[in-house]
Amino acid sequence: MIDKKIHDKNLQFLENYLLKNKLDFIYYKKTLNVKYFSSGGGTHLYLITNGSNSFLARINYYFKKNEWRVKRQEYNVLREIENLNISPKAFLLNERNNLLQHFTIVEYIDGKSINKFTKNQIIKLAKDLHKLHNFKISYNKSDYIPYKCNIFETFSNGEDKQIENYITFLGIKPIIPIFNNIKNILGLWFNSLPIFKDCKKFVLCHGDLKKENIISVKQGIKLIDWECADIDILETDIAGLFSGCRFNDKQQSIFIRNYFSKYPLQLVLDRIIAIKIVLNFFNIIEDYCIYKRKKWHSSDMLKDLIKYKNKFEIIKNYINFRYN
Repeated sequence: MIDKKIHDKNLQFLENYLLKNKLDFIYYKKTLNVKYFSSGGGTHLYLITNGSNSFLARINYYFKKNEWRVKRQEYNVLREIENLNISPKAFLLNERNNLLQHFTIVEYIDGKSINKFTKNQIIKLAKDLHKLHNFKISYNKSDYIPYKCNIFETFSNGEDKQIENYITFLGIKPIIPIFNNIKNILGLWFNSLPIFKDCKKFVLCHGDLKKENIISVKQGIKLIDWECADIDILETDIAGLFSGCRFNDKQQSIFIRNYFSKYPLQLVLDRIIAIKIVLNFFNIIEDYCIYKRKKWHSSDMLKDLIKYKNKFEIIKNYINFRYN
């Protein structure tokens, strides 16, 4: 009932806003409709159809997202990279309105998220990410040196990543100390790694390359949801892709061969491996508790944690042997 009230309020606001403001991307002689589309990641999505054109209104619903100004970040990045033709076009940013929530209006991408990637799609992804990472964007390099890879803190401190928040899940109580123990060991190890200390090359990264944000379209693929886009090292984006899309060794190899003009340094590959093992851990709580990609069974989550711990020990020993 609460969601319906919120959606009714948002729909009424959008309809009034679109009619009142006479926006240059809306053709007012054509029929204009607004309907609820989906929700996720702290954002409600509403589909706007206008003749043959379609747009998405992306309205915050998690209050901290206004504070973080993620809609401004997304809007600015999409405007900057529009000519790369790898993302939706951004048409509008609004940070002051009666909803007290920031929102954007962007191009609606008519396609489907990719569940299983073909070789050609992986090659296209490699070329598109290479294009993005070589895009010239102005930033103050001194803000990023000395570099610290904050990927563990970013995920570990996330409110939705606290396993205690899911205490009502049947059978989760014995899993909580196991999850937190692995998390603590992982954080201590990752944050002490020497492999990031000499990073000096920074690029524009998408920052959230999971299956849900990679859309198959007639022309190839498009990347959506750019709220996490920021300046970082390229290894972070590649590791995010490998983890978020669950690439196997063969798929990773195809990507690496097509992304890099020559085979990369082992140090670059090891940074990707280290970041990926961090992200793989948080995938477990996302799979079972947040996005519910997997059906909830406490025994299944426990099995995945044990399997992860064994894999982590192998990666940890390998990295430590090479660099400590």
